[in-house]
Amino acid sequence: MVEMPIRQLPDMAGDERFGTACQMCVVAPRQRLVLRCARPLARAGGFDLGIAINRFSRNGGLVAARVGPDEFWLFGPLDAPILGEVAAAFAAKPHALVDVSHAQAGVSLGGDRVSEVLNAGCPLDLGLAAFPVQMATRTLLGKAPVLLMREAPEHFLVETARSHIDYVRQFIRLAAREYMAP
Repeated sequence: MVEMPIRQLPDMAGDERFGTACQMCVVAPRQRLVLRCARPLARAGGFDLGIAINRFSRNGGLVAARVGPDEFWLFGPLDAPILGEVAAAFAAKPHALVDVSHAQAGVSLGGDRVSEVLNAGCPLDLGLAAFPVQMATRTLLGKAPVLLMREAPEHFLVETARSHIDYVRQFIRLAAREYMAP
């Protein structure tokens, strides 16, 4: 397999604050894997895969998001051997495991109005009752497809294709301005 270097683009550095409404931070480079398996194991490579659809689990620095009956997004530190460990765990089962680290990027969002900021371009109800903590789903933010995960009542992770990250960040900037105190 060809190893693709993961690099942070120059325009992706830094945190941005929009009053108390929203703070946006670029997610540090990390491993991002997509696992497709009709009958997943309960655990593989430190990941808890026995989760309901549209939920995610965290085990230290490892995050597993189940976004379909047979689809998982796995996230972990760059120096962790998760690709090999997950591949070994599924060696006897039909599966597909793809490293998409080079093709994805993410932002972390927090703030007392972060749900409203995201709802400016997301058709889902992101209220806490409808989209609780540990919820994960694919949706749109503006015109960009994203994976949206709620880590805490006022904290979200947004993952998207690297080619869409500038659009997503600019969309959030514009939406957050509406909620800034004058």
